[in-house]
Amino acid sequence: MVDMKFDCEIKITGSEKEAFCHMVDLMKEAGFSLFDHNGIIISLVFDGGHDGVIWNVPGNEIPDYFQRDLDCLHKGSIDDFYRDIENGCLKNVQFWREPGHNLFVTWQVKENYVLYRIGLDGWKKEQAIQIISGMVRFILEFYKDARDLDTVFSLSTE
Repeated sequence: MVDMKFDCEIKITGSEKEAFCHMVDLMKEAGFSLFDHNGIIISLVFDGGHDGVIWNVPGNEIPDYFQRDLDCLHKGSIDDFYRDIENGCLKNVQFWREPGHNLFVTWQVKENYVLYRIGLDGWKKEQAIQIISGMVRFILEFYKDARDLDTVFSLSTE
């Protein structure tokens, strides 16, 4: 069976932090967690290299083996993580289903919403259908009373 090569774009209204909290809820609906199997959050920093940033939540039991060259990044608590989202230092994160199975999510802040892009590369057809179905259920509930928002969900192929 061929792996799926799709990207989803999802518009979530609100501030960057509010929209991200809703994205976490959306991903829960699709069966994913913000934390990997070790209880950490992983984001990639594109600062010339492809270094990773991790947040050990709660506490700092796991050493940070990744380089962090950006001065604005903090490390430690979930509050630090959300502060780094609000101050614009983070523009991507991985959501996890199980070890080795994650979705890479990036975002762009717009005037009154955040546009999220979710890569579905590497997922089997049945898994991609399940993931997208969870997202659509969340979006239909989230926007049930909304009007005139234009496109709030799109699916594209390579």
